[in-house]
Amino acid sequence: MTGSRTRPRLQLALREALKARDTIATSALRSALAAIDNAGAVPPAPAPPAGTASSHVAGAVAGAVAGLGAGEAERRRLTEAEVQELVRAEIADRQAAARD
Repeated sequence: MTGSRTRPRLQLALREALKARDTIATSALRSALAAIDNAGAVPPAPAPPAGTASSHVAGAVAGAVAGLGAGEAERRRLTEAEVQELVRAEIADRQAAARD
């Protein structure tokens, strides 16, 4: 997904926060990791036109793909700068929420 060095550091910090039962740090780290994951998501491909699925397969879902990993999509590669900006934005959001 990304060649970032920040994500592995956040994951390590999350494991340490979980071991220490630090709920505030755990929540903040999970939020930052989720923001990175969400930024790497790509828009879904357009659905196939209605009526293009085979009517000969019982239980088939129109446009469905079968097999291991069939539902996986390529993730957008984030630069280190993009990852760090996402983390900074998460920090700013949490600080603003704490002030309110």
